[in-house]
Amino acid sequence: MTKYIILCLQAGMMFFQKLLSLLTRGEWPPFCSALAIIEQNGKLLVIDRTDGQGIFLPGGFLKTTESPDQAIIREIREETGFDIVPQHLLAAYAPRAQRIKSVILCYVCSIAGGFEKSSPEGELLWLDRAQAAETLHAVCLPCLADYEQHLRTMTARP
Repeated sequence: MTKYIILCLQAGMMFFQKLLSLLTRGEWPPFCSALAIIEQNGKLLVIDRTDGQGIFLPGGFLKTTESPDQAIIREIREETGFDIVPQHLLAAYAPRAQRIKSVILCYVCSIAGGFEKSSPEGELLWLDRAQAAETLHAVCLPCLADYEQHLRTMTARP
């Protein structure tokens, strides 16, 4: 039942975007979403989505009344049960192959509290970086690659 509700919401969102695009003659700005890289004990936190779209980094769309930092904190709490602290913005992406035009902000975050719990969005998994590189949805791969580069840069500093 939950999977059906999520699919209906996604279809409704796509219809809404197409309607806005028609009404604004294509001038509607892209949606903004935020994803989190959360690594603990050498493992990355990911979500195996219940809608069948695959394995993603946790995160979601910003609400119109919140900042990107507020959005990533809210989304991670909703999807994982964890309270997080955004350490820094890693990168911003504008994927071209998505059905919905969006800008994705990727944050490096740390866990500050809370308790691990799966949500209607999907089941939580902890994967090492090699497993994540093999299984993450293509939308998340640039974020993972930039995170790997960030780690190399941090270890190369004197």
